[in-house]
Amino acid sequence: MFARDRDLLVYEPALFNELSWAGQRLLDGVTAGISGTTLTLLDGDLALAGIDVGHVLLVDGVAMEVLEVISATAALVSRVRAESSDTPTSPFGAASDLSVRCTTFLPQIALVHEQLMRALGVDVGATSTVHGRPNASQITNGRDFVRAESLGALHVVMTAAAAIAGEDGRWWSKARLYRERFRDERARVSAEIDLDGDGTPDATRRFNTMQLAR
Repeated sequence: MFARDRDLLVYEPALFNELSWAGQRLLDGVTAGISGTTLTLLDGDLALAGIDVGHVLLVDGVAMEVLEVISATAALVSRVRAESSDTPTSPFGAASDLSVRCTTFLPQIALVHEQLMRALGVDVGATSTVHGRPNASQITNGRDFVRAESLGALHVVMTAAAAIAGEDGRWWSKARLYRERFRDERARVSAEIDLDGDGTPDATRRFNTMQLAR
């Protein structure tokens, strides 16, 4: 996958406050202290919870991206940044007894990632070329796919939320919006693929072209 939970946060700042499905909740009901941008759990275990770089922690209701997991109980966090090179920031300064929750939407991102790769004729699970098909690790411009994966995942998430909410038209409206934005981005993006392993792309594939093989 090229996108992470923090990439969804850029488009939907309230996403992790509004949606938290039990089956995708990694942490809940734990407390932490924070000093600067270092968050330390007072209970719970980041490693056991499967929390890694790119996950989003809801700290006293404030969504913060995980920049580094320092230990089983400590992580470097920040308010969502515009660029990965930006300096991490925290709204808390120094504080204790903060509630921490972590919900992930990586299953939805993975679903869209697989859909995109298969549409390009790229193998998702392999680590080397299989039957002439390249694998996802051979795509040299993976960052260009972050937007497409994020928009597609948000469409999947909003559609699921709409089905649960029933009459709440807000989720249906968002689902349609992200479906259209995903479609437009899918038509725009292309994959640059390194076929011979020298680090330089040798081929370009687009979603609006057909791949022929014999």
